[in-house]
Amino acid sequence: MLGTLVPFASAAKHLEILLHVQVSKNTVRRLTEQAGACLEHWQDQQADPNSSEGPHEEVAARLALATDGVLIPVGPNEWAEVKMTTIGEVCQNKDDEPHWERLSYFARQSDAQTFADLASSEMRR
Repeated sequence: MLGTLVPFASAAKHLEILLHVQVSKNTVRRLTEQAGACLEHWQDQQADPNSSEGPHEEVAARLALATDGVLIPVGPNEWAEVKMTTIGEVCQNKDDEPHWERLSYFARQSDAQTFADLASSEMRR
């Protein structure tokens, strides 16, 4: 998890300082990417835009969905778009202004149709 929050070299240094565990930045990268691949595989298995199966939670009275994309560097002078959707329950605060609660996120680097299909599980949930 640390490898997803800070650069791999920093994660290795934090592990050494906090836990007295010595690992290289390449090991942090490899293990972080391996965990990410496992999560991606699990998400892919859950995705079926035509299914009503899967985890369901109590449906809120009002939901909001926002989708956007961001460019990330994937190499020298090379960029790729990561798409992300945020789903949340729309509620009123004490000043009667709307705000989101119980936020849920899904992100993936893919084309728009693939993203929509893969995000379907999170949208159903």
